[in-house]
Amino acid sequence: MRENIIEQLRYCAAHFSCEGCGGDCKTGSNEPRTKAVLNEAADAIEELLAAVPRWISVEDELPEIGKSVLLFNGAVHIGWRVDGKRFRFLSERFPDHPTHWMPLPEPPQTEREP
Repeated sequence: MRENIIEQLRYCAAHFSCEGCGGDCKTGSNEPRTKAVLNEAADAIEELLAAVPRWISVEDELPEIGKSVLLFNGAVHIGWRVDGKRFRFLSERFPDHPTHWMPLPEPPQTEREP
């Protein structure tokens, strides 16, 4: 669905016509600023989608050795890859080998007073 919105924005920016895009836009405008705004909106959506972490199958890619990540196999745990396909976990009760992993989010930024 989200990718469809991007396609609709790009189509409208290129054609300034609602015919064929499949969206609800009825602006009918072909002003250069409208085109720029549509392209900027599509760029922002693509950038946001790229920033959203996604689960990665351990069959497709393994995390960097020693780097803490989220691990999944029916439950979510924090752990890290030791070597090969071996992992260690903060919780010793992790049920089995993980099927997926995801990078941990960045910690919050705190402002320091001078």
